[in-house]
Amino acid sequence: EHVNNLASLSFQLLVVIYSLHKVWDCTCGSETCRRINFWGILYIASYFFFLPLLFIDLDGFIGSRAGYLAVSYLLAFVLLYLQPGGGVWDNERFAQSSVNLTMRGFSVVLIGGIIIGAIGVITVSVRQIFDVNVDVMNKIFFNGASFVGFVVVPLLFCSFMNNGKAEYYNATEKPVVKKNSMGNVLRIIIDYIMSPTILIYTLLLFIYFITIVFRWSLPKGVVAYIVSVFIAVALIGIVLQYVLPKRYYNWFYKNFSWVAIPPLVMYWIGTCYRIAQYGFTQERVYLVVIGVLMTLFILMLLFEKSRNFRAMLLIAACAVAVFTYIPGIAASSIGIRSQTKRFEVTAAQLGLLRPADHKITDSIDVAKVSSDTVLFGKYEEAKDIYDYLCKAEGKKIVENKYGKFNFKADAVRSGVRSGDVGEIR
Repeated sequence: EHVNNLASLSFQLLVVIYSLHKVWDCTCGSETCRRINFWGILYIASYFFFLPLLFIDLDGFIGSRAGYLAVSYLLAFVLLYLQPGGGVWDNERFAQSSVNLTMRGFSVVLIGGIIIGAIGVITVSVRQIFDVNVDVMNKIFFNGASFVGFVVVPLLFCSFMNNGKAEYYNATEKPVVKKNSMGNVLRIIIDYIMSPTILIYTLLLFIYFITIVFRWSLPKGVVAYIVSVFIAVALIGIVLQYVLPKRYYNWFYKNFSWVAIPPLVMYWIGTCYRIAQYGFTQERVYLVVIGVLMTLFILMLLFEKSRNFRAMLLIAACAVAVFTYIPGIAASSIGIRSQTKRFEVTAAQLGLLRPADHKITDSIDVAKVSSDTVLFGKYEEAKDIYDYLCKAEGKKIVENKYGKFNFKADAVRSGVRSGDVGEIR
């Protein structure tokens, strides 16, 4: 806890170091001068200001929001004052340097947030795929996010400050400020966050693919969603390579069609198995549509003539529109038809529907259901399908068609039945 409290002051300490460096430069007369004076000694000593804090109780200070935030605001004001032209009372110079500083700050926060998001996505995926202990993955995420927030972000901010500093002129001339363009921020996001994350994901999916091949087991259902996000982000990465001056990861994206084969195999095996077992739902229809689109786009990337991103976007938009809005083949309609058929087959096996009016029967043998695991599973399955239809079609429509089905799994497990006729709570 004490180390975390000290780490939360890392940004403030770096601002102090930077500020003393600026003051030292001003007292020397130029940035190239490195004459050791009082400010030079203080600047060098500032690198060790954290040492006394190791022996000071910071809990009260960190806990009091007013004190902690006040220090942060004061240091932010110091940074604004020490920007190029800080020694000159010129509003235009001050406004320009302040805007540049603020934009660099926003850029660093954006980059830090994306890095933390990437760490979170990777840790969640590892936990879902490999069944790693939740507490372990949470600790890894917390430590990784803390390192980014306390170390990477402040150092990156200092780097941006250094790249954006102006040359000094006399008081009558304007500084030439090197702006930190959004193009540079985009390059950092693509080359140092997005592409490495995609490579890590590729490694994870290949390891999982090898694992299920050796175990000869089916991929987990969640893998379909992970693969779809992975390929979608990778396709975006391929597109963004065209805006970069240097394509460091071109070797990977150029061969992505072959890299995507094992993830796609897992995607189709998992999706087809679950559709065969549980039928179509609206989500599974979209999974099939996404799978077809991903497979088509991967094939299009193989050939230079068919590698047209505008055409891919048009095809994707048309597919989503067709399976969302056209009656009869819309994902919702397909899901309702599939689950209605599945419900009636399951209900017929259980004898749930009365032949006379095709309504759910009032009499359910609770003792028999609670003592038979297979039968209990069938009733649970029927209730899940019924709930899906109520959500998809509307509760009133389903109740008018089949009647009420108040099967409660927890109550049946204990063999308890309410006093209401035909109702299990």
